[in-house]
Amino acid sequence: MEKPTVCVWGDSLAKGVYFDEARGRYAILKDHCLRLLAREAGFDVRCDAVMGRTAPECLSAIHREERIAGALAVFEFGGNDSDMDWAAVAREPDRDHPARVSLPAFKAALVGLAEFARRGGMQPVFTVPLPLDGDRYFHWVSKGLDADAILRYLGGDPHMMYRWQEQYAGAVRDAARMCDVPVLDLRGAMLGDRHFRDYYCLDGIHLNEKGHRKLCEYILKTWEEGQPISDSGGMAC
Repeated sequence: MEKPTVCVWGDSLAKGVYFDEARGRYAILKDHCLRLLAREAGFDVRCDAVMGRTAPECLSAIHREERIAGALAVFEFGGNDSDMDWAAVAREPDRDHPARVSLPAFKAALVGLAEFARRGGMQPVFTVPLPLDGDRYFHWVSKGLDADAILRYLGGDPHMMYRWQEQYAGAVRDAARMCDVPVLDLRGAMLGDRHFRDYYCLDGIHLNEKGHRKLCEYILKTWEEGQPISDSGGMAC
């Protein structure tokens, strides 16, 4: 099967960001998923990814981007959209705190991104956001804050973070059905492995090198099998 041109808009996952434990800071993996697809699988990959970016932020800036007729336009969002201001949560755990982007605004932005791609003759593809590791992520975001207050906000269960974020995975699928857009189920690729925590960095949200290799293998396998376009995963042209 001929390898496609793939234009990716996304956040730190598409950028290849991971937490380098040896240096104690975030860095870019040498062999992240998109580089592996380009180098080892021959995909022509163009990427515009920004750490911390949300879907509405991308939509507001994407009109300046080049569109390539016939290419796949992959939109990788959800992780930052679903995140909260954890410092505010720690200060006031007894009131409601909104996500950075509400579910309706998130879905509307995805619809707008799909329309942008199609106007340029591209095939939009949505990715279902990766699951987070609730325990690790809780410990990460609560560092230097009142962890007990954050835990109280979460109803005493750090895995509430996972369940909250899961709503955004559902929103991606909803938007895909609304727009008849294929979905690449990155979430399912991870959750299908009972050792999925092995693919994550200390922060519980960014993938390590092993995780990026797994995503590359999943995407390539999906492509080579020519799986049909559906709202439950799979990507084909």
